Amino acid sequence: MKNKFLLKCFSFIVPLLLIPNIALALPPMILNLQKKAYDQSLSFDQRLAAVKELTGFPLDKKKVYKICVWDPIGKTGPMYSRVKDQRSLFLTLGIKADLIPYSNETVMVETLKSGSCDAALMTGFRAKIFNSFSGSLDAIGGILNLDDAKLMYRLLSDPRNASNMTQGDYTILGMFPNGTLYPMVNNREISNIEKMAGKRFTVLDFDPMMSEMVLALGGTPVPSDLANALKNFNTGAADITAAALILFDILELKKGIGTKGGILDYPLLFSSMQLIGHKESFPDPVAQLFRERFYNIFDLVREFIETEERKVPKELFIPINNEDQLRYQKLIQEMHIMLVKEKYYNEKMLYLLKKVRCRSDASRFECSEQQAVK
Repeated sequence: MKNKFLLKCFSFIVPLLLIPNIALALPPMILNLQKKAYDQSLSFDQRLAAVKELTGFPLDKKKVYKICVWDPIGKTGPMYSRVKDQRSLFLTLGIKADLIPYSNETVMVETLKSGSCDAALMTGFRAKIFNSFSGSLDAIGGILNLDDAKLMYRLLSDPRNASNMTQGDYTILGMFPNGTLYPMVNNREISNIEKMAGKRFTVLDFDPMMSEMVLALGGTPVPSDLANALKNFNTGAADITAAALILFDILELKKGIGTKGGILDYPLLFSSMQLIGHKESFPDPVAQLFRERFYNIFDLVREFIETEERKVPKELFIPINNEDQLRYQKLIQEMHIMLVKEKYYNEKMLYLLKKVRCRSDASRFECSEQQAVK
């Protein structure tokens, strides 16, 4: 009874604590536990003890938490392996977890919505459905290298960002990088925007804005889910796709490139995998511990990404001249401004992403311009 009472108190108190200058006469015990739960200077065990006393988590000791995982390869794939590596965290929190692989991300997302999954690992593109802030992490031109990615992931796992990681009935339990996406073409002559007109682009079937962007470039959208998008490129049903280099060998993307194609040497975005949980199943301080633990595996995942990216033959990359690079930067900046107005991207996230990019390279066009997305 005591733990259930504390959990109800906590769920009421946390939103109020986020309101500036509010004075609350809270029981010292609850305030002290809450402070300990988020205090990164304490050991994990100290914080865990405070979290358990504060929330009583897990309330049902017999419950088996269903953690659904999207991985196009299944149980042997890299995404499933990353979550499997975190089994120790589930056990530390007293959670019995059953990992359920899904090769179809659409089906898995609907399973999460229905409540049949307590949490689900999905791409950042899909995560935007549940959290506009974290989902905008995968904005086109958002993160362009692993160093910037590490800084962003550290910021997002910081307790001071906790309020942004919960939206509606869902909370972000963790995220890890999935590598940089590059444009891949079946003909090396498709080397700039003008030459993309009339070409067939793979786009995500659940994201109509992608189709609009392709149409604006004069291209033809080929709607697909993530797995079929790359199949469509490999079979010749599409001329252009975007894919993480870590998938080059696994999904045999050399088939789609063939003897005439290549990879445009201009990173589009840095993709993420995000573990989304039902808020009622994972109280805020529990979710915070998850996010920090996932950040702790960043360097391990980075090593895997760099190993896989080195396998891509260098001769496949198509150089992009400085003039075209500047044009792409300007185009992406215009897209950011428009897509923030359309509520497609979260403005707060795009602001953070820009700050990180300009910290890394102050010579970028956007860093010297006063634009709507500051």
